[in-house]
Amino acid sequence: MEIDKIKKKYQGDGFEVTEENGIYRMSWEQGPFGVIKEYEISKENFEKAMKSSEDAYEVSVYAQTGFVDKMGRTGQLASCTED
Repeated sequence: MEIDKIKKKYQGDGFEVTEENGIYRMSWEQGPFGVIKEYEISKENFEKAMKSSEDAYEVSVYAQTGFVDKMGRTGQLASCTED
């Protein structure tokens, strides 16, 4: 029987990332009523989100839409982890 790995939490600027069993989930409050939204992200995008507020914004847009351009704007298909 395999033991589950401990759930870890990481705080960012206005967001939180949890890691459990190698799965990363990014969450933040959204909308006028502060509903918590949660999206699964890759380890690479987790690492990027922890670098800066701008990188975290790009990761959040990518998590919601699957689209982000090099300036962090939605609308153009691109990998979130590309430079």
